[in-house]
Amino acid sequence: DTIESNRCSSRTLAHRSQSCKPKCDGVEIINSAFKCRIISYRVHSERKHIDYDLFFKEVKENVLNLLQDNITAHRSVKFNMEIFARYMLPTTEERSIKSFNGRNRILDEAMDFNEVYQEFVDSVISQTSEFEEKDSGWAIEEILYLEVNVNRNSPLRGSSYMKLPKFIENKKAVVNVHNQDQFCFAWAITSALYPARHHVNELSSYPHFSRVLNIEGMEFPVKLKDIKLFESMNNISVNVYGFESVFKDNRMQYEIVGPIRYAPKKLRYHVNLLLTTSECCVNHHCNKDCVKSHYCWIKDLSRLVSSQVSRNNHKIYFSK
Repeated sequence: DTIESNRCSSRTLAHRSQSCKPKCDGVEIINSAFKCRIISYRVHSERKHIDYDLFFKEVKENVLNLLQDNITAHRSVKFNMEIFARYMLPTTEERSIKSFNGRNRILDEAMDFNEVYQEFVDSVISQTSEFEEKDSGWAIEEILYLEVNVNRNSPLRGSSYMKLPKFIENKKAVVNVHNQDQFCFAWAITSALYPARHHVNELSSYPHFSRVLNIEGMEFPVKLKDIKLFESMNNISVNVYGFESVFKDNRMQYEIVGPIRYAPKKLRYHVNLLLTTSECCVNHHCNKDCVKSHYCWIKDLSRLVSSQVSRNNHKIYFSK
């Protein structure tokens, strides 16, 4: 067989934390590093399948369980999934292992795991149909396994001021209030409700958030799962986006991703926020909550993602 993926290598680690170990049959760890901050699982079906929909239905419970285990351990993770299947070309009897993957996602305890899983299933089935139509002649022999790759996302909470990358600053689409406290979420919301004409990044351009927002009982820095409480107390709906680095066209680029937190419904006021994070300055591989992060107001989402939409030929996942 020829394998059209370089991500199938496996190795055994002598030490794994309990939170990383799969608690169900049909799931194995194929790669783990940095105290399980980065981990890859392989999920097998008990039966031989050539129907993707049936395969996904059978392994769904195992996949959701291992995602839940990682959320329990790390609170928030980045993950993606990739499915592998063996195809045959009847005219030559050539066999090849093909893989189809979903986009990278950020997952936390406030999100609907079933919805995230179904989105991946729909995407893969669409890809396989397109492949079979484009490369006519290939016939599926067997769906082999599903790989789930998980990377701890630490932490998804806002802290003090952070300078934005140039690619965001240059778009003039984000207001980054220069706060030096733990209330960047509140300052970002305030900047959206009371937009300044001049000096948009200065604290002095806005009323103090405590005078215009109800934050009673809220914990700061704000976690994604706690935004729901803020929405209910203030009649303000909030979507949160992030960004990640990707290697494209032989260079490192950045892409806006999300929403990583999506408001169930739009309320009287609606605000889009950008959450940016920086890695630990002491030890890149540390396993502690020492990653700094910061909320900003996205005043023009279309402008922020315009070049990205064009670059990806309009294949993009956003919701306002």
